[in-house]
Amino acid sequence: MKIERTYTFFGITLLLSLFLFSINAWADTYISFSSNRAGNYDVYVMDIFGNNLRNLTNHPAYDGDVTWSPDGDSFAFVSNRDGHRDIYIMDVDAIATRRLTNHPEEATQPDWSPDGNWIVFKSDRASRENYDIYKIGVNGRNLQRLTKHKAYDSAPAWSPDGKQIAFSSHRDGSTGIFMMNAEGKHLRRVTQAEVRAISPSWSPDGKQIAYSANFAGSGIYVLDMLRKDLRRVTPMGIWSKHPAWSPDGDWVAYDMEPEKQWGNPKELDQNIYIVGADGGRPRQITVDAGKDRDPAWVPETFFSVSPSTEKKTTLWGRLKQSEDASK
Repeated sequence: MKIERTYTFFGITLLLSLFLFSINAWADTYISFSSNRAGNYDVYVMDIFGNNLRNLTNHPAYDGDVTWSPDGDSFAFVSNRDGHRDIYIMDVDAIATRRLTNHPEEATQPDWSPDGNWIVFKSDRASRENYDIYKIGVNGRNLQRLTKHKAYDSAPAWSPDGKQIAFSSHRDGSTGIFMMNAEGKHLRRVTQAEVRAISPSWSPDGKQIAYSANFAGSGIYVLDMLRKDLRRVTPMGIWSKHPAWSPDGDWVAYDMEPEKQWGNPKELDQNIYIVGADGGRPRQITVDAGKDRDPAWVPETFFSVSPSTEKKTTLWGRLKQSEDASK
């Protein structure tokens, strides 16, 4: 009898430990996004429970469109702090910001390459009549124009192996998801011509692409590249955009404007949600009267950095200190 009670106690303790471990692990999972909740757009981070909100950029200009370096040491973002929208990089160790692009026409929607060497983005620098896809070294050199088409090319996204770039484009009479290699060659459409599809995002294993579309009801859809299966993972008829896969491939974050339909210009609040990669009930992460948009999962390595003789107190260390002081 005593042995049975011991095993029962041990089992309950083990289950509780696993539960707490799971909660603690999730508590260290953060999402960055841009928000105008303080009056202008800044870059924020918060955990996936909607807690521990922090403003990373805190600047009176527009700051948004975040993409993280693979090592989590830096993030690139778009800002008009020098008069027009260009791409900047913030080093989270030194809290230093440097300008990556510098052109009278805008550069937006950056995405960091998996090898850490390139940033791809959209720009109308070649012609104000259309946008093209470009890439540039993270040192600000070797700018290359990847698309040259009289169309609106936008939202470029690197494949996990760095060999391909997906993007949305309005060409051939409709807006869809296209793919090309990292040099801008071998262009092909991956979505149906009759479907309006934008904002592609690769799954971590490179086998699936999530995007926003109005196929059989607007929402976030996931396309299996091998099996050609298509599934909707968000509620039908809701204006859902900017999907972003979690690093483990289990979740998709996105922003949503409640009750907003495709083509409806009505201004409503906008918040960040996450949903299972196979669908299910979405969970709302942000609750604010402003607009929260463009989610990006923060790399786990961002949180593992700690102060040392070689590396001073990091941004994450400062955030944790601030968090601990508020308890």
